[in-house]
Amino acid sequence: MNDRLVELIRNCLAIDQMGVRAYSIFSRTNSLVNLAPLFAQMAEDEKEHVRCWRNILPLAESGAIPVMIDNPGKVLTYTIFCRETLEKEIDALPDIVSPYDALILAYRLEMTMLNPAFETFFSYFAILEPEKAIDYDTHLHRFIEVLAEPNREQELRLFAETIGILWAETQELARKNHFDALTGVLNRAGMLRAMESSAFLAQRTGSHAAVLMIDVDHFKRINDTHGHKTGDEVLIRIASVLQGAVRKSDLLGRLGGEEFAAFLCPVEETEILHIAEKLRKAVEKSGVGSISATVSIGGASSGIDSTPQTILAKLLREADQRLYIAKNKGRNRCIVEG
Repeated sequence: MNDRLVELIRNCLAIDQMGVRAYSIFSRTNSLVNLAPLFAQMAEDEKEHVRCWRNILPLAESGAIPVMIDNPGKVLTYTIFCRETLEKEIDALPDIVSPYDALILAYRLEMTMLNPAFETFFSYFAILEPEKAIDYDTHLHRFIEVLAEPNREQELRLFAETIGILWAETQELARKNHFDALTGVLNRAGMLRAMESSAFLAQRTGSHAAVLMIDVDHFKRINDTHGHKTGDEVLIRIASVLQGAVRKSDLLGRLGGEEFAAFLCPVEETEILHIAEKLRKAVEKSGVGSISATVSIGGASSGIDSTPQTILAKLLREADQRLYIAKNKGRNRCIVEG
């Protein structure tokens, strides 16, 4: 268990609980009657965020979540400061709150989450466990739209513009850390971290897992014949096809160049070849213009009966070895058994 990560998630939970408290108060305050629908909805959003953090916390406490952020100690210090400051402000709320003061406190609450570390969490769980994802984007834009209304004070409209810019930059930074800029799927670092977390979950539930290594056949020939721009278009198309063909419970990432990987969990051993063939055929049927492409796939599977990191290393190694065999046997084929 990473103690810093656990405390960080607890602080995020506490901050969103304060959001529920503040927005609920504002939605019932007579002086804020015109803003009551907004604050009532914001309170409901925060309740959902609280539920999500509560679902995530036991996973962190069990060690099932990798440290996905840089400088976790620095981010933890930031959340402690925000938690303590906001708690004092909410405890000191007067009986009569002006619309301006309410929106400023709401601004302070929302600004807390404008940190790439939190967007990393949101993006990660949207892929790994969609039912536990935090839809912060919709929540934040709802608030921005109200702040930006033409009848608002200029300062509030400037706040709305500032939040919008910071949020866009936050999302971009998070994506660069964990997602491939060309194809939009997980990059190597993001994929390996997500696989590690999934492997921990598989160990806890006794599930079987598999790794598929996927390599685009004769990709150098495509680049040399049609140019790198077309080569990029082929990679984008293949990533899209693979993402559409894997199951919702599976992970897909680009490990580099023309090599992709899929992590299947939970999966039965009898399903692995069928899934690999489904991916291979989907790519074979797709194309970019007049250009067709195929992939070779190597796969390996195992129960997670020792440390997840050890099993993952073994699966990656065995899948890569079988990928090499598939390419040597003529390409455009799947090898998932030794």
